[in-house]
Amino acid sequence: MPNTLTNIRTENFEPNLSSHAQPNDQGIIRCFKAHYCAKSIERAVDCYECGTSPSQIYDIDQLDAMRLANKAWNEVDTTTIRNCWHKAGILPDFEMDTFPSQPSLSISSLAHLSDSAPQADPGVLQVEVLVQSTLDKLEATGALQRSNRMDLVELLNPAIEAHDMFNAMEKDIFDVVMEAKKVQGELASTSDDDDEPIEV
Repeated sequence: MPNTLTNIRTENFEPNLSSHAQPNDQGIIRCFKAHYCAKSIERAVDCYECGTSPSQIYDIDQLDAMRLANKAWNEVDTTTIRNCWHKAGILPDFEMDTFPSQPSLSISSLAHLSDSAPQADPGVLQVEVLVQSTLDKLEATGALQRSNRMDLVELLNPAIEAHDMFNAMEKDIFDVVMEAKKVQGELASTSDDDDEPIEV
């Protein structure tokens, strides 16, 4: 970092930092996925109400999926992002009074949420309630049977996504760094050999 930049401090993550310390895992991704699910389910309800058969209400092309993702990301509140960064311990403490307050949620609206929900950001909880109500709406149309309905945790965190991606990534990074060091060592020893006088 250049010496002319005096108001910047670099904080390096500790080696093997677990994923729970990452801001995205503190609720940003969870909030985005909930918004995306709500929009996807709303789209399915709209398709069903327009006469699309239940087997085709979830059909979506790449462009429409990207548009849904864009709309979902735009729904993620800046306060949620700020709170997630703060919860990860990366940002300094700040006075909550200086920021706009979160919308309040009634206790009864949280009744369907999982055991892990109470520690979540209020913005995340609010969008999860939205997903529940959108699922209720889809079920009311008859396109979703109660017996086929997934619970919120299963819907937002499918088992297929539960693998430990971070450990694999850390090993891959380690392997690449070690290979680079090996190549640098070989290059250094080769360049040392080049400096020696050649016997004729």
